Amino acid sequence: SYGGYAALMTPAVNPGLFKCAIAGLAVTDFKYQLTTPDGDTWNNDAGVQYWKALLGTQDFDAPIVKQISPVFMADKIKLPVFLYAGIDDIRVPIDQINRMADALTKAGNPPYAYVKKEKEGHGYGKLEDNVDLYTQILKFLDKEIGH
Repeated sequence: SYGGYAALMTPAVNPGLFKCAIAGLAVTDFKYQLTTPDGDTWNNDAGVQYWKALLGTQDFDAPIVKQISPVFMADKIKLPVFLYAGIDDIRVPIDQINRMADALTKAGNPPYAYVKKEKEGHGYGKLEDNVDLYTQILKFLDKEIGH
């Protein structure tokens, strides 16, 4: 969640710091995360109140919510990006990553790869899915920052 979010926000606000980014299971739009019935956050009052306090606003349409959501900063992300998600993730619904992939593509920087695994949630539980994911990540890293 946060690791994927940070992997996308960092190159948006600090270009040049990294050569590439790997973002998995990432929250990319806070308003969507806190309002969609596709996930498990929107109907948890304590969870929503926690996020409102963290965001510093009760208004999901406040400018800050967009300013800290990577999907709205895709045009600022200029480095190669590797995305991955679990199709059955209820913590961070798959549409978070789908929308990020679309935003990067529209900004002229389509993801290097976008791995989506069936019957996987917020993290991959099946050995074969993890082996496939990490094999692809190693190829990506070798290409982008290799020897």
